[in-house]
Amino acid sequence: TQGRSLIWSAHVDVVPATDWEQAFEPRVEGNRVIGRGAVDAKGQVVTALLALGALKELGVRLQGRLEVQFVIEEEFGGNGALALIRAGREADGVVVLEPTNHQVHPANRGALWFRFTVEGKPTHMGRKQEGVSAIEQAVELIHLLQTYEQRLVEESRGVPQFERYEHPVQVNVGTIRGGEWPSMVPAQVALEGGVGFLPNKAMAQVKEELRALVENHGGEWLRSHYRLEFPKLHNDSYAIPSDHPLPVGLQAACSEVGVPAEVFGWNISCDARLYNRVGGMPTVVYGPGETAQAHSRGESIEIEDMLRAAAVLALFAIRWCGAA
Repeated sequence: TQGRSLIWSAHVDVVPATDWEQAFEPRVEGNRVIGRGAVDAKGQVVTALLALGALKELGVRLQGRLEVQFVIEEEFGGNGALALIRAGREADGVVVLEPTNHQVHPANRGALWFRFTVEGKPTHMGRKQEGVSAIEQAVELIHLLQTYEQRLVEESRGVPQFERYEHPVQVNVGTIRGGEWPSMVPAQVALEGGVGFLPNKAMAQVKEELRALVENHGGEWLRSHYRLEFPKLHNDSYAIPSDHPLPVGLQAACSEVGVPAEVFGWNISCDARLYNRVGGMPTVVYGPGETAQAHSRGESIEIEDMLRAAAVLALFAIRWCGAA
């Protein structure tokens, strides 16, 4: 009898190390591996390999196909996973390995980056009253974005699988560039940031709400002197039911191994939404290690934690795919 097929996916790219000089000289201290990517997501790669090794050593012959994918560019939008999905790699279920501290996430928050460009009317400081400051207009825009965040948070309360989060969504201004000279009324400001959103909103809806924010609530000058673009990150949200056999089965495997696990939505974005939204596959996010360690200085993962997660994955593969 042919069992259900399964994909395990983990990414091999990492974020920059900035001021962490020893980031790419991994070391073991006690029970922890320390280095850039230790938890996000090289530790997840090792976990998958350990699980495969366990299945082989136990002589398990799965009835369904198990495919392990190690992909690139997760940190920059997911081109590695997308390429495999478009190449026709598919399965009855997907486990995307990320540091969830063994929690099982059948839903993810989305993330959309935006760029506002605000034009002013430049002039000499001595003639300030005859000009329009692009910086002051950008300050008005930031206040509008803060009110949008408050509205977004309220509209996101009670969304299934995200009820536990006090602030499940965010509107963040990440960079501001503008002004040319201290005694000159600034001509232009470029403001970039991001919006986190839940499966209750489509990405196109978030884009339209940002545009309407200025058109309906901005001042007269701002409404006619801004440009809104979305040239960078487009991570959609996604969700499958929490009682789907995939998260239910994975949580049961955690329980059998003795790892406490709950099923709920993750307020972070990763490759999972591509497997689900583009590939049409039931998808969950699971893995060892803590999210707080990801992208951090001194990033690390516990070796025992990887071993526990490997046991969970191996057991779940047997249950999901069946064994001869």
